[in-house]
Amino acid sequence: MATVCEPAWYVDSDSVCPFGEHLLFDITAPTNPNFFDGISILYGYLLFAAILLVIIMMLWRRGSREYSLVLFLIAVTLISEYGWKRIVEQPRPVGSCNTTCGMPSSHAVISVALWTILMFDVAYRAYQTEQGYSVSRSFLEKLRSFIRDGHILPTASAISEDQLVVVVSFWSLVLLPIPLSRVILRDHTPQQVFMGGIIGIVEATVWHFITLFARIKTDRYVGARVWKGIFIHNWPAPRCYIRKAADEAELGCRGTSGRGSSPVGDAIGDAPLPFSTTTSSDYHRTRTFVGGDALLSAARRVSSGLSSAASELRAARVTIDWYSLSLRVKIGEIEARAEVGRVVSVRGSLKIRSHLFCHEIFSLPC
Repeated sequence: MATVCEPAWYVDSDSVCPFGEHLLFDITAPTNPNFFDGISILYGYLLFAAILLVIIMMLWRRGSREYSLVLFLIAVTLISEYGWKRIVEQPRPVGSCNTTCGMPSSHAVISVALWTILMFDVAYRAYQTEQGYSVSRSFLEKLRSFIRDGHILPTASAISEDQLVVVVSFWSLVLLPIPLSRVILRDHTPQQVFMGGIIGIVEATVWHFITLFARIKTDRYVGARVWKGIFIHNWPAPRCYIRKAADEAELGCRGTSGRGSSPVGDAIGDAPLPFSTTTSSDYHRTRTFVGGDALLSAARRVSSGLSSAASELRAARVTIDWYSLSLRVKIGEIEARAEVGRVVSVRGSLKIRSHLFCHEIFSLPC
């Protein structure tokens, strides 16, 4: 492989690259880099920053979702470096300071594969929230919900449309420009990057269906802790792949209307639901009674509705108090007018009686 892929300028390990400097992780820094060269070098290292983030999340959460993601990245890297490149043995283009084979681009394979597997994961958890869900919440409430549900690597069993947009935008900005950066730095040809992207998508799709089968088979153990908490099964299967039990209401796959296919799903809607790591028995005890996801979602909607109702009641009470005060003022005015009328009536009666008294006693007009 070395003989086929080594460039003409390379004689031994002491050879100097005439096009620039060879950096760590097979990145070439051109001799006179321009703005796009600098951005491309940055994106070359962003891939490894993303991989490091995934590893940190695995060590922190110790969940089956994170372990699967790290194993997938290891498998993709080994297959690319020790599989495809050894089979094809195509050298890199002129202008690269790398001496290894370039078909396919490992940066393209890993970045596109990671993006694809992350999009598969969040696509099954995106739920259509109730009308007005986003506009009725403040920015801080959305931020707290985003952090609670796992931020850019969400752990919630259901995420809102806003969270989906943030996750997709973040990972698209971080991962998708990486293949193009390899062409700009002349470390790969467009063909090598193109094939790397295709291989990444295919490998991610295959891995997705393998892990999906495993998630369906182990769904009953979600929440279980193994080896004193070193491994936590936190990756439930999508609800549409779980068969309906005899005593269990089915939520089913989501249709074109964005709601569940069951009467329960139509009745309660699809409010976002954070995933909480519980024991296996607690998880299934909650979910078995008309579906735990449905009940928790309904409870969240009821709580939100009660809060809104309480606010409306407080506003209505203020309005009622104001009308009550206005009514009391009106009643006071009416009573005052009635009293004035009675005084005038008594005065007129007294005046008539005084005239009659004068006329009868003194036979004179008074």
